[in-house]
Amino acid sequence: ERIAGNWAMAHLMVVHPDYRHMGVGTQLVEAFEKECKKRKIHGIMTYVYNDSNTVDFFKNRGYMLGSTVIEAVKPLDEHAKSS
Repeated sequence: ERIAGNWAMAHLMVVHPDYRHMGVGTQLVEAFEKECKKRKIHGIMTYVYNDSNTVDFFKNRGYMLGSTVIEAVKPLDEHAKSS
């Protein structure tokens, strides 16, 4: 978590595949939102993967999609190119 002004930034929130669809992600988001409200944070921003499950998860919780972010990746060695 990083606070930017009166906004909170959730940098990484991932649920292990074995625990998805069990309410774990919802509990994480709700706990984060509760803490932000306690700290009088005005809003939350996060980056999400561009897949329908992730987008729908956040949209169903009242998050709005912002501008499109494109990932730019440049492998610097052979090991990185194969992974």
